[in-house]
Amino acid sequence: MNPILEQPPIAIGGLGCVGLLLAFESSKKFDTHNFDIKIQRITELRSDQDRNHEATSEELTNSKKLQFSTALEACNWFIVIVPTLINKVNRFDLTPLVNASETVCKVLRQCDICIQRFVDWYRAYDDNTSEGMK
Repeated sequence: MNPILEQPPIAIGGLGCVGLLLAFESSKKFDTHNFDIKIQRITELRSDQDRNHEATSEELTNSKKLQFSTALEACNWFIVIVPTLINKVNRFDLTPLVNASETVCKVLRQCDICIQRFVDWYRAYDDNTSEGMK
């Protein structure tokens, strides 16, 4: 069997409501290296505090396979959760998606797997095709 699939370390980027829950579920089976660009968020989670109340202090303390960082580490699997932003003229702002892609691409290697979640991506694509989204 491929060693990448046996016990892959998983990098989860974006530790908001969705990302943190995904990190918890993933950490039940795998080591997870969790990343967020917000230093305050990482500091809170390292101190076993979650301002979104998705996880209790006890859950954060007892999760042995959760690691929190502001630096994306080399892993074999990357799951990136980015927010859906709408600008002042009701258009999707894809800046978080572009920035996340650039960050992950710096550490991707051959055979790595990257999954990105961006809410309403298809609608954003359809709405922006005339602006060069192809």
